[in-house]
Amino acid sequence: LEQGPVYIFDQFIISEFNEGITVDEDCFLRLYQIVDNLGSEKEYFGFISNRINSYAIDIQAYKRALPYTNRFYTTAFVTYTNRMHMTTSFEQCIYETESPTFSNLESAIEWMKLKFSKPRNHSQTK
Repeated sequence: LEQGPVYIFDQFIISEFNEGITVDEDCFLRLYQIVDNLGSEKEYFGFISNRINSYAIDIQAYKRALPYTNRFYTTAFVTYTNRMHMTTSFEQCIYETESPTFSNLESAIEWMKLKFSKPRNHSQTK
């Protein structure tokens, strides 16, 4: 993506947006396209937001783009500063999600792998 790299793994992707950018509707739509295409053959698929940089999220753009995804995805956040952790907590209230926040990428990846290794409730897909 123009906004920063996306790393693709078997069961999830990791995004690392660039410093100072704004994640807008186009970015959300492209992310949804990536995860919808990659996750279409899989029962479960996840998204890790590795927030190594400071950037803005356009919350209204998120809400406008949300109907264009085919599924709900397991999501985790990685933050490295108290300010970013507080920002992520605020965003989760707006997103109406209870995604975990980790202080390092390794813990988020381990959590994601563990999440997919357990039987799950099928009602989480749209």
